[in-house]
Amino acid sequence: MKKILSWLIVIVVIIMIVLVGGVYLFQRNQVGELSVSSPESLDIAGLSFALPEDWNLKEIVTEQNKISKWEVAKIEVPDPKYDVILPMKAFIIDRAIDDSDVFLRETSSGGKIYENFCAPAVACYHLVYKNNTYEIVFGTVESNEPVPENIDGVWFPNTIITSEDTLNLLSTLK
Repeated sequence: MKKILSWLIVIVVIIMIVLVGGVYLFQRNQVGELSVSSPESLDIAGLSFALPEDWNLKEIVTEQNKISKWEVAKIEVPDPKYDVILPMKAFIIDRAIDDSDVFLRETSSGGKIYENFCAPAVACYHLVYKNNTYEIVFGTVESNEPVPENIDGVWFPNTIITSEDTLNLLSTLK
């Protein structure tokens, strides 16, 4: 009787391990189907950019206020510790470039990138392309980094993404 009971316990444990593992794999596959994986390009506001190989487009959402509407790309960027999302907002603005705008570089497709100042953000630009001026804002990163306990002021998640990384992305304009 003890031998049968021992075998029964072993069988129940094995069944539990198989069931838990199966549920985990099922959930992992379901989540994987919902996200966009490694696109060759990021298409936003009528513009197309080539994402770096280790960056992934999670989703593009539309946001709006009472005056206008714009698209925000949620870009997954590599980080050694945390899951990091870099939001990129792009929209056409009714503004001409003038002497106060600082020219940064020209893309191979003829777009002209100018520095723009905004906060809080990783980087902000004006992009002139095909007779339109776009406002491009790489907002504050979103992360699962825990907020420090004894914070005394405004806090933003750490990131290894730099304004140079965002400028390089804009330079891939197709």
